[in-house]
Amino acid sequence: MKRILVKTLIVLAFFFSGCFTPHGIYHIVKPGQTLYTIAKTYNVSLYELMKVNKIRDPTKIKPGDRIFIPGATRQRYVPSTVGDIIRNSGKGESASKKKSSPVQRKKKVETAGEIDFTVPEVRLPDLPGERQNKNRRKETSKEIQRERSKGAPYPVKKKRKKVLALKIPEFIWPVEGVVTSPFGWRGHEHHDGIDIGAPLGTPIRAAADGVVIYSGNGLTGYGNMIVIKHTPRVFTVYAHNKRNLVRKGQRVKQGQIIGYVGKSGRATGPHLHFEIRIGTRPVDPLRYLPRR
Repeated sequence: MKRILVKTLIVLAFFFSGCFTPHGIYHIVKPGQTLYTIAKTYNVSLYELMKVNKIRDPTKIKPGDRIFIPGATRQRYVPSTVGDIIRNSGKGESASKKKSSPVQRKKKVETAGEIDFTVPEVRLPDLPGERQNKNRRKETSKEIQRERSKGAPYPVKKKRKKVLALKIPEFIWPVEGVVTSPFGWRGHEHHDGIDIGAPLGTPIRAAADGVVIYSGNGLTGYGNMIVIKHTPRVFTVYAHNKRNLVRKGQRVKQGQIIGYVGKSGRATGPHLHFEIRIGTRPVDPLRYLPRR
């Protein structure tokens, strides 16, 4: 009797364990993605992902690994580079700008219609030589009409594209220290910023006013990192921090302490990795920082 009861319990346990498999999807790890960024993107705790997928060391995942995301119903885009973070920061901004409704536009027209803006026409005397210019313009327009009727080509004025000047903030140095590694190529790798050597725990300050669009340690090699948006196209990056003091969406002022110098991520010693980006393109920070 006991044996039958034990077998029955085993069968029931096996049956129910199969029926109550947690709902979710699998995410395929891509180059540059970390378990932290995957957890943050899917709004799942890092501990839960490690437990469900039986991962002991979250730094050991590699491209191609299948990570089960409990509760997820669709694949999500997981940022893997600083450029990805910057590109994602612009999504939804244009949609958030509310257009005036037809009712509001109608009200504006009606309001404007209540006031008579017409101004009586006043003919001013022609200045010397102006009549000749008017006659020339009339003759020219007649010639163009004749050419058009013949089907002959006539000159067309090309519209010039408006080039908007890029506004670059007046930056300050984010930390006091010596540049230990400049911007540019280091062997076969491109260094997208400058490294500023400073003692562990030195305050890091915002180089200019802006909004924090990223604060975390999800990108491979960068450690604790902060990205600040200063204008629609200008961004700064602060990496390898010991600790971040700001959060995503927070507004910061120039000179405000946003973190402390550390050696998190792929760093051989305490320093600040600092970048200035125009759009997603990194530029040499020394061109925009004040000379010392």
